[in-house]
Amino acid sequence: MDIERLRAEMERRFAAMDPRPWPPPRDPMTSPREEEYSRVTDPAKYRIVHQRATAWAQASVDLIGAVHEELAVPVGDETSRGWRVPIASAHRLSSPRPGTLPLYLLTTAAPQPAGMLSALLVAVGRPGFEVEFIPDCGCDACDSGSDDLLEQVDRIFTAVVTGELRAAKGCDRRHEWSSLETPGGSSSSTQMVDGGRGRQPWTERWEGASWL
Repeated sequence: MDIERLRAEMERRFAAMDPRPWPPPRDPMTSPREEEYSRVTDPAKYRIVHQRATAWAQASVDLIGAVHEELAVPVGDETSRGWRVPIASAHRLSSPRPGTLPLYLLTTAAPQPAGMLSALLVAVGRPGFEVEFIPDCGCDACDSGSDDLLEQVDRIFTAVVTGELRAAKGCDRRHEWSSLETPGGSSSSTQMVDGGRGRQPWTERWEGASWL
């Protein structure tokens, strides 16, 4: 089994779900209008993100023996990236091969005037170690088309399944930082935090073996 065969099966299952992709709503050189930053015209279209993740999970279960589990979600449980939106459902996808990383797929639900905006929160290793929030923002101004969102989903699944994901988070007394490396690129962020005595520096890293 190789990643290309797994991806082909994912694409077949994804197409069978009747996804509704959409192009970028504006030319890359055109700036969004001010009112677009506070508007979510069609929150239901982001369902395509969950369809893509489901297609990856189904293909992984059937072709490489991955294990899919639905997890209980405590009432009032919320994300920890500052979004403060409830988690509606949680799933764990893992490989029986030793040394591999499990994926946690958490569905969030944020009410909007036009309907419910449901995002996909992806964590690796443990539920709280989040590496992607898709879409990062569902407003009209931040919409760049569905291809970008699907690429985010594909990048994380591919990196975990092939064992090529490298993720880390940590803090010192004044900063919190995170980094993510996948075959499709890398990202990092640093933010100031309140210091003070008693704040202990820490670092957490995750990488795993291939599922294939």
